[in-house]
Amino acid sequence: SELDPKKLAEAEAKRKGKGKKKKGKKKKTTTKKKKKGGMTKVKRPKDRFGNPIEPKAEDKPKEEVKPVVKKDEEKESSYILKHRPAHKEAFLWLAKTQIATEKYDEAYIVLNRLRRDKGVSDEVLAEVEATEAYAYLKLKEYEKAVRPLERAIELSKDRKQKLRYTYILGQLHQRAGRGEEAYATYEKVLKLRPIYEMEFNTRLSIAKNAYENGDGSIDDAIRDLEKMLKDEKNEEYLDQVYFAMADIELKRDNKTIAIDYLKKSVYNNLNNKPQKAEAYYLLAELYYDIEIYTNSKYYYDSTLTALADNDERKDKVTSRSINLKEIAENIEIITLQDSLIRISNMNDEERMVLALKIREDDLKKQKAEKKGKAAKGRRQMTAAVQQKARGGRNTENVGTWWAYDSDNIRKGKREFEKLWGQRKLTDNWRRSNRKGSGLENDEIATVDGSFAELTSTEVDAIFSKMGVPNTELKVKQTEDEIAESMAALGPLYRDRLKNNPKAINVLERLMTRFPKNKYRMESAYLLYVMYNEKPNFTKANYYKELILKADKDSKFAKAITDDKFLEKENLRLTRIQDYYNNAYELFEKGNAKVALDKIDNVDKMFKPKENPLKAKFTLLAALCEGRLNGKEAYKIGLNEVVKTYPKTDEAKKAAEILKYLGDDSAVSANPIKKVKDGLFSGDDGTHFFIATYNAELLNRNDITAKFSDYNKKYHSLERLRVNSIYLDLKTPVLVVKRFKNKDEAMMYYDKVNENVEEYLKESMEGLEITPMVISQDNYKTLVRKKAMEDYKLFFEVNYK
Repeated sequence: SELDPKKLAEAEAKRKGKGKKKKGKKKKTTTKKKKKGGMTKVKRPKDRFGNPIEPKAEDKPKEEVKPVVKKDEEKESSYILKHRPAHKEAFLWLAKTQIATEKYDEAYIVLNRLRRDKGVSDEVLAEVEATEAYAYLKLKEYEKAVRPLERAIELSKDRKQKLRYTYILGQLHQRAGRGEEAYATYEKVLKLRPIYEMEFNTRLSIAKNAYENGDGSIDDAIRDLEKMLKDEKNEEYLDQVYFAMADIELKRDNKTIAIDYLKKSVYNNLNNKPQKAEAYYLLAELYYDIEIYTNSKYYYDSTLTALADNDERKDKVTSRSINLKEIAENIEIITLQDSLIRISNMNDEERMVLALKIREDDLKKQKAEKKGKAAKGRRQMTAAVQQKARGGRNTENVGTWWAYDSDNIRKGKREFEKLWGQRKLTDNWRRSNRKGSGLENDEIATVDGSFAELTSTEVDAIFSKMGVPNTELKVKQTEDEIAESMAALGPLYRDRLKNNPKAINVLERLMTRFPKNKYRMESAYLLYVMYNEKPNFTKANYYKELILKADKDSKFAKAITDDKFLEKENLRLTRIQDYYNNAYELFEKGNAKVALDKIDNVDKMFKPKENPLKAKFTLLAALCEGRLNGKEAYKIGLNEVVKTYPKTDEAKKAAEILKYLGDDSAVSANPIKKVKDGLFSGDDGTHFFIATYNAELLNRNDITAKFSDYNKKYHSLERLRVNSIYLDLKTPVLVVKRFKNKDEAMMYYDKVNENVEEYLKESMEGLEITPMVISQDNYKTLVRKKAMEDYKLFFEVNYK
């Protein structure tokens, strides 16, 4: 049929979406439209007045109900944008705290609980394993730490942590002597791109372990380390390279070369205190092993200055230092005096050659010291710059370079101009004859190191300054010093070091070299005892006969013939010592009269010839007389000590007090320093307690802590403050402040003396502590004038 054109047009418009809309009411619905900023606006239907109509309850959209997830089933992997659960972090820190407080069993329980947690991530598990390894390292169970560390490396995703764990694992393999495993582990460290310091230490360890792994000889390892010495990047690490070279040389028992490398390690150490402590300690031990005790003593002392307070070797080092002190002193006396005697026996030509060499060596030493300081300054600067460029942790060394110290620069300039005058920086500037330089040609030659022959007066002056004996009397006195030191060394080697062969050697040399020395009988008896112990009965009988022939009634002869003589002798000496101690305590407590009565009866109690404390009793009697009868009686008693026992410590003490009291008539074998008149005065007003002590055995922090603890126990209500200062470079002084007057200070002083063994019991061996009290005004004078010896005398006279 024919189509209607009008209908066809409407159909086409409808198809294209342009048709007319159907009339009729459209149902309104609630819709949401986004606003700027993410907020939405809800459209609601309105009534005929334009007010919104609230929807019915049944028409409201229902909220979506989320499923409940149990916490135990949470996976840390879902925390992509959040931190890990805090309770796992808390458990980790709980375990670390328990390890730090040595509660290892509790720590293991916590760590195992974390391992069993189903929701724990690899990141936490890595820390769990590392924490367990840390516990084993603290317990020094190094082998048990290996497996946890390997698991920590496997699990860790943090490169820095993985790097650290791998490096520690390499150290553990190296410690256990597993060369192959250590080598392989260190190679892994290098692949993880460590910071330069760790890279250096890793390469150092690889070089040391190469020969142990069979990849090279010891000589190859030394060559690798020598290459590291030449690398400019290693400027600040030369001390560690030399230490590693020493360690390798010790593997083939080459102690001489090892010692040389260790000295270079110390010399090239810029600011690495732990490394310096290791080098000092190893040097001390090596010298001790080869029985060069003087060097060993000084390196043990140096070790103490660098060793950490909590280092477990500190007690051993301190003990060795104390035991070697007197031994080193006597060896030095023998060495020096022998050298002086040899010089005194030289002819004129030999003396001239030696004097020239001494003068030349002095100049070379001065130049070497200056050159060494400059070189060290350059190394410090280079190392600091390198470290800063690498983003290192410490650039403090930059400030220690000499060129940054303006005072040193000005001082150096003044010294230069004083010696050379004002000169331009040109070639051969030393040879310039500018006016005002103040130098003649021969003087310039002397500075350059060439010497003209010395005059006899100059030679004598050089040797006189050294103390070379130039008369028969002085030679005899020098020989007596040698004999005394040799006699002292014998018992010291035996008692302190348990080294009988050294003791026998030195005493037999004494008997041969000085057959009439005053220690002959004592030395012969000790040789008799040691040869009986060895045993070598032929030698023992030789010294037995020597003693019996010399004096059958001597105590040494009685000790040989009577088995119980020494026991009786020790008991007798103990009784005498106790008797003296009792008399001294009475004097200290103010009972001078009772103390003097005990002293007057000492000869009745003990035979005078068998009393080794006669000088002590006589000095104590003088002190009692002074307290009871005044200054003149005091002087008389002190003079008696000086005249009766001239070569004793008591005579020296008495002479010092007499000097202070203004009596110059006393003559002592020891030179006495004259006390400055009027330096200290009065004893009224505020007082302090002070004490000198030997800092090599007890450092400032330790003695301050000990006195603080002592004050808490015995003087808690007095609010005392404890401090420690250095009066000068060699004199540490403990200071306790403050007391209202002299009497309060002296009460504290007495209490300290009563309890000294209690609060310093751990440090008593070898400790020399001298307690005193001082007024505030005198303390200021003491600090300003640094006159400690003068004040000791003032205290002795005015307080004690």
